[in-house]
Amino acid sequence: MQRIAHHIAFRSHPSNLRGWLSFLFLLAAASGWSQNLISNGSFEDKEWCPNDYTQSELQTLKGWSQCNAGTPDHFDACAAGSASGVPKNVFGSQKPLDGKAYAGLVLYASSKPNYREYLHAELQRPLKAGEWVCVEWWVCAADMGRLITDGMGFHFSLSPLREVGEGRLDAVAQVENPLLNLLSDRWSWTKLSDAFQAQGGEAHVTIGNFRPSVELKVLERRDAPSQSSAWAYVYLDGIRIIPVNRPEDCSCLNKTIADAVTDPPWQVYQREHVRWDAVLFEFDSSELTELALVQLEAVAAEMRTNRFLVVEVNGHTDFIGTEAHNLALSEQRAASVLDALKERGVDPARLKLAWYGSRNPVADNATEGGRQQNRRVEFELLEHAFLPKQ
Repeated sequence: MQRIAHHIAFRSHPSNLRGWLSFLFLLAAASGWSQNLISNGSFEDKEWCPNDYTQSELQTLKGWSQCNAGTPDHFDACAAGSASGVPKNVFGSQKPLDGKAYAGLVLYASSKPNYREYLHAELQRPLKAGEWVCVEWWVCAADMGRLITDGMGFHFSLSPLREVGEGRLDAVAQVENPLLNLLSDRWSWTKLSDAFQAQGGEAHVTIGNFRPSVELKVLERRDAPSQSSAWAYVYLDGIRIIPVNRPEDCSCLNKTIADAVTDPPWQVYQREHVRWDAVLFEFDSSELTELALVQLEAVAAEMRTNRFLVVEVNGHTDFIGTEAHNLALSEQRAASVLDALKERGVDPARLKLAWYGSRNPVADNATEGGRQQNRRVEFELLEHAFLPKQ
């Protein structure tokens, strides 16, 4: 792009300058060049290198401050080997989304349920009445946080929000992580995004958990290190607030996420590649055989013994028949198994249905024996990665 612009500027006659500038503006817009209203959204610009996590007041980040006595943190590769280093720091280890730095904050602490940490920034310009902006951010749960929660959002305001103590700000997030979407991924960054329409004059944005504790979903990790702390802590990077013409111009991932969440949240389970023997069915039937009922007694007994086991029930068919018919039949087979397990004392909230028609054969459909093996329901164990926080 720079080479093209240089070539145009070099050969342009001054009388055509206005036309070339208009061309460049349109080219930039077509290339997706939009102004980020956050000046330091990747936390790369600093006043000085942080030598420790924040213990009183955040001062090392340009353009960012805190809103209350809660202390958000700044992590940077310049502080490698210290509590505020990158990738390793006092809260875990994580590479930045890009660049060499990111921020972090506590969303919830069990010892102080009303404790909150917030990051505040002034926008590059106030928003106009009716203007749409696309809000994007990336989040990653910290290794040393024993808890996870779904509370995180953005609040736009005319003036900076302020709270004397360390408690929750009296404000409501206009852009928010969906309810029950627990921020649990410690291995990679998760992108969140949604559109916001301004009332007009909003010149400040605050990021953090605005929900009261009674409205939060909080779970505890089973695999948390013994030295971990009883809080939900996340790293934050790649913040963008981009003007758009309409909501459809924003990725709006939060809406997709919200449509997929369940209660209990399925994303908090760890998938185990262990399966019980498949339950087989007669041709074009979803009725359970005597052998299948014996198998399901054993499955139900194990699930009653281990109350933290969760099972994905996967229905399948052979390749005979239309795909629409087979898809419906595989769903009916999975539902038959679920009903049988429920009758045997298994909470249906611990059973997740999935069906695939004939798409996933385990044997050769060219033989009767192979087709019989494909007429099945399989079990995939989903083990709780987190426990409910009482």
